[in-house]
Amino acid sequence: MTTGQSERAELNIFIVDDHEIVRTGLKLLLAQWPNIKLVGEASNGQEVLDLADSSTADIVLMDVAMPIMDGIEATDKLLSKHKNMKVIMLTSKGDEGTILAALSSGASGYCLKDVSPQRLYNGMQCVLKGDLWLDSEIASVIIRSFPKNAN
Repeated sequence: MTTGQSERAELNIFIVDDHEIVRTGLKLLLAQWPNIKLVGEASNGQEVLDLADSSTADIVLMDVAMPIMDGIEATDKLLSKHKNMKVIMLTSKGDEGTILAALSSGASGYCLKDVSPQRLYNGMQCVLKGDLWLDSEIASVIIRSFPKNAN
């Protein structure tokens, strides 16, 4: 991502979640932040791929477990075609295998749906600048997965 893009006043967000109530809640949250603009929403991974060509999204907030196409496969396919988009997995799945699969698919961030609004906002800013962002709970899962030193 170019420096000019990370300094833009407006951040374009696309929401992908199969639960309408989650999408509605996220839209209400995003509307509270003046520099955030919702540019699209989808209810599954295939739908976001169908809509991505006409989207100006900087960041896609992507659920993992969805019908038709899950968020991990969708992230992999989305980012292979749209190199400048960033994906943050926003999900209820916090197991090690899912986290590692999502990061391997190209996700730039990962957090659980119980993340605080401020942490999500800060995470989006980190990802926009090109950083990898793991919410602290997710980082703990990854750290615990490393083998303990046998000394």
